[in-house]
Amino acid sequence: MNATTQDTMNPRDLAAHHRGRHLDFRDDANVKQDWTGIAAEFGSMAAHAWGRQCRDAGFHSDAQLASAAQGSLIAVQRGFYLKEALSKQWADGTLVTLTDQGVHPGDRFIDTNTMGARYNSKNHGIVAPDGIPERAVGMAEDFLRQNYKDIRDKTHITLQEIAEADKRGFSAMEAKGELMRREHDQNLNFLIRQGSVPDKLTGVTNHPGIRRYSALVDWGAASGPDIWDDWQAATNLMFASATEDGEPEMVVLPRLQWKHIVGEQYSLATDTTLRTWIDTNSDQNMTHDAGMNAVDSGGNPGALMYTNRADLIRVTMPYWMRMTQPFQLNEKVIRVMVESRFAGAQVPDVDKMILVEGTAAGWQATV
Repeated sequence: MNATTQDTMNPRDLAAHHRGRHLDFRDDANVKQDWTGIAAEFGSMAAHAWGRQCRDAGFHSDAQLASAAQGSLIAVQRGFYLKEALSKQWADGTLVTLTDQGVHPGDRFIDTNTMGARYNSKNHGIVAPDGIPERAVGMAEDFLRQNYKDIRDKTHITLQEIAEADKRGFSAMEAKGELMRREHDQNLNFLIRQGSVPDKLTGVTNHPGIRRYSALVDWGAASGPDIWDDWQAATNLMFASATEDGEPEMVVLPRLQWKHIVGEQYSLATDTTLRTWIDTNSDQNMTHDAGMNAVDSGGNPGALMYTNRADLIRVTMPYWMRMTQPFQLNEKVIRVMVESRFAGAQVPDVDKMILVEGTAAGWQATV
């Protein structure tokens, strides 16, 4: 594999071509791996494990088998690192910043502190020319310790598959890499969005302390004005607060509710759709995510309002979609594995995120 091919497999370089991504990985181990070295080791392992069988498999020498095996793993890598994920907006950095900053691969946990002012200034900070403020501004902190869990997916490659890939031009092995990427994406996407209660992992939507608003109407069926009033009531929990917080910039909706808002006429007096009305009368962008079908406290659809900035919400991962060295599982199978490390979402300021819960208003989930 030449240098150009290696560069195109660099996750950071790939991310630069996709607008809206928030990938902040600076560790070389996360942004560039030794693809050629991993593939060469795999080829050597295959030749050593199956050299005696190479003639039966259509190969004339161990070197030919090693070359075919190396080509197979390169095809797997190409499928894994170059294929676009299908609707995995949490795992690919679209809806939240993914970063390896401030954490070491050897860390077993990460501490996040939520900060706020304990005391406000007195008299708006006005003092005499020779005076000092009467009250010191204090800081209140809550610490949350999150333990890292290893997220891993694997695939197996056999001599027969290498022979078939060699005959077909390795297309089948590229598909295998794509399937492994899809599975890993799905696992990470779910965990970032919703976490895992049994594993004590908190995702974005179930993070402790974030604001919650119980919807009054069904955003998937109600009239435009009713949804808009409910929408404003949720937004005002943050925007109209005394702390002068800005309006949340992003709203992530379940698919059914998003589709209704996009197509619903705002009122009989106008041909404007509800989405156009919201775009015109607020600074919020909206998108949809199928997984928002089951994120509120009752396990039903919900909407998330927040601002996607790393200082407000992020996911800190020492490993992100890293391929490990191949491993000979037995005399017939060599294993290839990818891994990420995840401790949950980090939300330093929980007041700047609102989860709109749809259970009380009867929000329906898509089938």
